[in-house]
Amino acid sequence: MRDNLRLYSRLERELRRLLPQERIPRVRNLTLRVTGLFLARSVHLSQVVRVWPQPARLVSLENRLRRFLSNRSLSVQRCYAPVVATLLARFSGAPVRLILDLTQVGPAARMLSLSVAYRRRALPLVWRLYRGVKGNVPLRSVCRLLEEVGASLPEGAEVWVYGDSGFGQAEWIEYLRKRGWHFVLRLGGHVKVAAGEDPAWQKLCSWGLQEGQTRDLGAVGLFEKHALTGLRALLDRKERRDKSYFRLGWDYLAHCLRLGHDIPPLRLTPYVDKVIGG
Repeated sequence: MRDNLRLYSRLERELRRLLPQERIPRVRNLTLRVTGLFLARSVHLSQVVRVWPQPARLVSLENRLRRFLSNRSLSVQRCYAPVVATLLARFSGAPVRLILDLTQVGPAARMLSLSVAYRRRALPLVWRLYRGVKGNVPLRSVCRLLEEVGASLPEGAEVWVYGDSGFGQAEWIEYLRKRGWHFVLRLGGHVKVAAGEDPAWQKLCSWGLQEGQTRDLGAVGLFEKHALTGLRALLDRKERRDKSYFRLGWDYLAHCLRLGHDIPPLRLTPYVDKVIGG
């Protein structure tokens, strides 16, 4: 059996199991779409249909795929939700590392995505598109993504959220703390903290950390304007594109101590490092 036909058959069986309410023709078209994306490693329709196990003219196959994707009754969320639930169920008893990212898509849009780190890859869970190429998205939009994923997390899961500096906001950090989730965020050197017995607010860049150094700040206050307190923080410094960034991990030290580990740097997967400035 040809590789593309073997993959198609396997995916069709799995999608029928996950989507028992969907019509069979729609499941078959979805299977063809996934098979083409995987084998072609391209999102261009003309490339996707070239690897289909279908003996037909490429123009006809491309038109078929275009009609399928244009079907307004096709719900991406309804089709993908069972996949997300199945994927997250595999993390039962293991830490779940969620990656928030805001990426420019094309000349006039941004995509907010939430992925899970798995075997040195970031697997997308939910995403939203927004008009414009600059600026952060509203906090409620970020929280809505986390709520969608949170409903599918294993009960009692240890959750870690990793994010770029665009997510280093006081309201956002308070939201994560209320949910009992840990976080590692990239912060600019201009952000001020108050650490130790010294109540003075100091910029992170004034702490004298060198590239690769890690320091336990103990209990700190974060953001002079909002004065968030009760954060047990670990700080390290990374260099990227001739700029210095600092990564702040809340409860990271306590997590290491609970496991009986020495205090390591904030080691992340390569993709997470790339996202948050490692």
